[in-house]
Order: sequence, then structure tokens, then C-alpha cells
Amino acid sequence: MSDPWAAIRPILEQHGTSTSVEEFHRQVNLHFHAVESRVYDTVHREMWDSLPAQFQLLAQDVLPLVPPARDLRVLDIGCGTGLSTDLLLKSTLGPLISDVCLLDTSKEMLNRALARSTTWGVRVESRIGIVSDLPIEQYDIVIACSVLHHIPFLADFLVEIASRQGHGGVLLHLQDPNGDYLSDPQFLDRCEELRRVDEANVPSKTTKLLRRWNPIRLANRILSGPPPDYIAAVNQSLTDAGILRAPLSEEQIWTITDIHDAPDQSAGISLREMREWLDSYDIISARSYGFFGRLASRLPESFARREIALREGGAPNGHFLGAAWRKKN
Repeated sequence: MSDPWAAIRPILEQHGTSTSVEEFHRQVNLHFHAVESRVYDTVHREMWDSLPAQFQLLAQDVLPLVPPARDLRVLDIGCGTGLSTDLLLKSTLGPLISDVCLLDTSKEMLNRALARSTTWGVRVESRIGIVSDLPIEQYDIVIACSVLHHIPFLADFLVEIASRQGHGGVLLHLQDPNGDYLSDPQFLDRCEELRRVDEANVPSKTTKLLRRWNPIRLANRILSGPPPDYIAAVNQSLTDAGILRAPLSEEQIWTITDIHDAPDQSAGISLREMREWLDSYDIISARSYGFFGRLASRLPESFARREIALREGGAPNGHFLGAAWRKKN
């Protein structure tokens, strides 16, 4: 794997104080997610609207391999405000789940997930930290939604997960950029088609933004409507903590936090690499979505119909990747 810090070092040199790149990455993430926790469910409303279908598809793929009437233990890594567990419990796997461990590095995110958990009807515990901080316990299902592209050293991360699952344990991940297909010609043609529609229907200022660095992500951020003081609040928090000597731009913050979603087209999470790293697992299913570079609920109606058809047809070349794995040993 290429150096995960390569894009971050120049930002640290220009904007950061005297700290290691690892600590800079950690601190930016902590302060960013503390601020984001206040608006996460609003900024990412499209995930709540679009991802139930993806959770249900992965649950259907896994269900035949799960013993019936079993009390399943779930580990939700990077639980955020509780979206992953909430949607998993509403899928066909939900009735089989009895216990959930919520794990996040952000206490602010974790507190919001705990508040939401009062409606779930399962036993819930929470932990602040990373997977390697957990005791070696066995989890029947590990879920990581919108997490993998934040992890600098994925191979090591997956080893930690594998050590906490026994034979038959299931790993689900989704909502990561689909690294094997981000430069796929069909995918890029579909994105360009949607961009032309956007340009015909949005103000000229937004049109210019859509043409800038990483247009798919920028389009999603614009359409999600983050509060105007969102980035300013992150910068202020980092400055107050002595992490920054100069403010970060929005693009620089995404480069740091979304470490495998950098501007180059080689970014993303590669299923081919995942197969190598998860050698103690069999892949149950791989499901792509976001075939126009955007989640379904953010698409015009005619594009949304095509999105569903591509998803149901099992097309591999959407912007997002989801997959289900089962541990062999």
C-alpha cells in the first residue's frame, strides 16, 4: 500500500504545529467529528434515506448462513450517531441480534448513538477508542459503515477485526469509495451525464464548485447542505487546542479525514486488496451502488430509476462499495 500520510504531510507543514503526522491526523479527526456530531444526521440525511436498501440487501445475503433463533453479538465500529446499528436492526437480521457494542473515537458521536439506542430493544454497551483497544471478545457480526476510507493502515485494522471473530463470524462494510471502479469509463460517463443535468439546474457559483477538485464529493457536500459555519467551527476548535497555526480549507479537511478518498482516481477501497487482506474470510457478496456518483435519494427521479435497475442487476461499477464476508477459521 502507498504511504497513507503522503497527502497529509504538506498540509501539516503548512498549517499545523510541531506534532507528528499520526497525531495531526488523529487530532483533526477528533475535533472534526466532535463538531460534525452536532449536524451529522442533517448533513448526511441522504444516508438515512438511501442506505436502508443496502443494509437489507447485505442482510439477505448473510441470513442463510446465520443459525436461526440465535442471539447475535454485534460490534459497530465507528458507530457515529448510531446509523449502522439502527439500520441493521431494521433489516431481516434485526430479530436475531441481542447485544450491540458501539465503538467510536468521538465521545460526542458515541453519546448521540447511546441516546438513539434507547429505542432499539437490545443490550447496548459503548466504548471510546479503536478496535485494538477492545478485549479479545467474539462478535458474531462486525459492521463498519463509512469507516474503511478513514483508516490509514487497513491491513492492520482488518487483522484486529479478525482476532475478534470466530468461525462463521460475519463482517459487513459499506459506504466506502469503490476503488476498483472510480476510473471506470461507464461510471465516469454516468457521472458526467448527471453533472450536465446539475449544471442546467443549479446557480452558476455552484456549477463552478462542481468542476473543482473531487467533483463527486463536492457535489454531495453541496447538495447535503452543511451549515455555513461548519468548517469554521472545526478550524476554531483545532486552533483553540493548539493543533493549527493557520486554518484548513474544506478540501484539506476531507483529505485528512477521508484518507483513502484523495483526489487521484486510484483512491478508494479496493475489493481486490480486501480479498488479500481478509484471507481468513470468504466473501459472501459484493454490492456496489451510487452508479451516478451519488446516493439514490439525491438523484433526479429518472436517474433514481436507473440507479435501482443497475443495483438490482448487480452492476459492480458504482461509486460506493459494500460487501459481506464470513470467517473460515
